[in-house]
Amino acid sequence: MNFDEVKKELGGLNIAEGLAWVSNNFGSKAKFSTALGIEDQAITHLIARQKLSIEIFTLDTGRLFQETYDLLDLTRTKYQISIKTYFR
Repeated sequence: MNFDEVKKELGGLNIAEGLAWVSNNFGSKAKFSTALGIEDQAITHLIARQKLSIEIFTLDTGRLFQETYDLLDLTRTKYQISIKTYFR
């Protein structure tokens, strides 16, 4: 499936429907990178609420504030989901 086909499929869908479509068509190959900002938290909420197979991950630069780690733990606990953390 190329970009234009995906764009056409997603054109009339709202965000929850679009995420479900991505999950249904790409399964565990679908990835979502979160920086834990408000927009990313909204997308994480939709992925978790629908129990989609989209993998969620974040990057740890080693320079994050403690509040960021706390929010990451809170998000994992609230939604009972795995969020992979990649370190460099």
